[in-house]
Amino acid sequence: MVSAMEGYTGINIAKKEKPDLVILDLMLPAGDGLTVIKSLKMSPFTRVAPILVITGQSDEEYKQKVLDEGVDAYMQKPFDSTLVVEKVKELLHI
Repeated sequence: MVSAMEGYTGINIAKKEKPDLVILDLMLPAGDGLTVIKSLKMSPFTRVAPILVITGQSDEEYKQKVLDEGVDAYMQKPFDSTLVVEKVKELLHI
């Protein structure tokens, strides 16, 4: 597992590491979540990796924008950690 605290750093790490799954918070310094999603979906190294968005954003219009970018799952904070584990297993088909 690898992590990044900034959007652009996360994009670069993901392209290098080619992750099986990306868990992304939308509120990031140095690259907002939508920009990160678009970059990951455009890269041949990361486009197939499922993206699980976890966010405190409650705006339905913004949520729809995120889903329209092709994320595989969207969870709003606060959340139950067991649900996150279940969603990760589902996305990884395990």
